Amino acid sequence: SSRPEVKTLDEVVRTIVTLLDSANAMLALKDARGQLSPILTVGAPEPAAMPIADVKDLEAPVVRSVGTADAAAKALSLIGWAEIVVPLQVRNETIGLLALSQPGGDGYFHARHVSLLMQVAGLLAVASENIHLFESTLHLAQEHLAGQEQERKQLALKIHDGPLQELSYATS
Repeated sequence: SSRPEVKTLDEVVRTIVTLLDSANAMLALKDARGQLSPILTVGAPEPAAMPIADVKDLEAPVVRSVGTADAAAKALSLIGWAEIVVPLQVRNETIGLLALSQPGGDGYFHARHVSLLMQVAGLLAVASENIHLFESTLHLAQEHLAGQEQERKQLALKIHDGPLQELSYATS
């Protein structure tokens, strides 16, 4: 998109929820403080911000099971209702999480589901990074324009107002 927006992320997550017939979903992204902040929840209460350190070692989707490893168990414990947690990564850094409850049908995540969710997580990560870069570029452009405007005002003051005041003083 030429102007990426959070609305796009919302539509992607809601489409996945519909496709998998999950009751709950959450998309959380890393904020300026380094916390995972939920930006979208579907069917579940919005949890508080979570420390990114709790999921930074997560490199692959984690499905709730009896023998879930420590790092994976910690990620699942952050969101009690989640049956699968998929990390969103950009340049080998975790920038967010996609969590879903049990899918409809037989209630289990199959290899096809996990593969689809990994592709969606990649798409969401790139879209999120595009949104961040777009907003950063917009902010820098606004700062640049404000600086130019301030410089223009100072120059106008030096060129017009200073000599005009001197002439006015001399004539009076």
